Amino acid sequence: MNEFDKRMRARASAEDCPIPAGFDGRLEGLLEELPERQAARKPRRLRRTVVAAALAAALCVGGVAAASGVMELIARPGGFGSAAEGFQPYSAQVGASVTDQGYTLSLDGIGMDEAFITLYATITGEEPIPKDERGRPELWKLRLRAEGKDLEFWGQDQETEWVDDYTLKVSQRCPVARALPEQVKLQVYSNELFWGVFGDWSLNLLVDKSAPDGESLVVEPNQAVTLHGGRWKVSKVVVAPSGGGLVLTGAGENPPRNFFLRDDQGNYLYEESYGLVSRPLLPVSNFIGFYGGRTDMESLTIVPYEWVSPDEEAADTHRVYGSLDALPLTDGSAEDGYTLLTLDIGAEQAVATFQTGQGLYQYGGYGGSGTWFTLVDANGEKVESKSWNISRDKTYDPETGIWTVVTNYPGAKPEDLAKIAGVYFSQPNDTIRVLEDQAVTIDLG
Repeated sequence: MNEFDKRMRARASAEDCPIPAGFDGRLEGLLEELPERQAARKPRRLRRTVVAAALAAALCVGGVAAASGVMELIARPGGFGSAAEGFQPYSAQVGASVTDQGYTLSLDGIGMDEAFITLYATITGEEPIPKDERGRPELWKLRLRAEGKDLEFWGQDQETEWVDDYTLKVSQRCPVARALPEQVKLQVYSNELFWGVFGDWSLNLLVDKSAPDGESLVVEPNQAVTLHGGRWKVSKVVVAPSGGGLVLTGAGENPPRNFFLRDDQGNYLYEESYGLVSRPLLPVSNFIGFYGGRTDMESLTIVPYEWVSPDEEAADTHRVYGSLDALPLTDGSAEDGYTLLTLDIGAEQAVATFQTGQGLYQYGGYGGSGTWFTLVDANGEKVESKSWNISRDKTYDPETGIWTVVTNYPGAKPEDLAKIAGVYFSQPNDTIRVLEDQAVTIDLG
């Protein structure tokens, strides 16, 4: 029995969680197959893996016996763009469930590293799962508590997929704003699973983050910075298999957002805001996700910017119209905006792809808002109507700069769709002025 095995058995006993029958042998076999852990590196540059997280979680899940296939990898396609797809090999099965009010929450898998916690779950109901008028599940985000404290974030990625009216697949990614210990008491819970459906869906896990593979960079600089006149502290910078993150700690009504992130080689990193929390007085941690970071980065530079129009005044957007046979569709603002590449119109949804320009807009700020498209008739008049029960979704691939945008319209009739002759989308008028004199470099050495 190796030291890891001893530690996890002791922790499980302390948590009063029975080890499922036959698990001893499976655990020893799996641990024997793992390569030897590498020697410790510099204390600020840590090595982590998320494969072991599910293994440890299987030891203690609210008293529910764990599934036998502890290390079976989850290969669910899609979810959170290309970054999450690359994270799939680091996620493993858990197997745990809890039932209340006729609904069962099953935690199928979990991936955990220094940047994100990714959950894969299935919800089943004795009655049909509640839907809104657009056919979307009335599902609240699952909440997480680590070491007895709620993880501090507002923003999370959540994707759902209907299996049938009684079964829903859920993937959810949550940012990790504060440092967590190697072995984490993690609670996944909900007190209101669906809108107006109250109960107790709680799963308690014991998660170990340490293992031999999946390198991460974790630095806690605690460096004070001034951004757009506000004082903040860079409390954490992380690059992990699931993505990267910058954590700013401070108090204020409006956390800073108008800045770029640039690595030590001069490359700009696509950023995405998660967990932006604002309070007037109390210090809070705001998590800004990014992609493209390296675990050997020696520094990260925060570069503020401002929006300006050609006449030096704040500007809005303008519409770009075109017929369905005029694709790709763009205009003279394509450098800082978007080009509509493809548009596939089906019976219940239309799927478009947009290419971001080569300007700095693609790295943050505008956030793909201009990619929402509207279907029009031959006269340029909007065909879409309230009766269509429209919902919209979009995903971004930071490696290619491609937005995939979906407009769902389950209420549209064939005669409505026959009127579609063109499309328009919004293009920014603004340009970006980089405030290089206000840039701040964070040492990650």
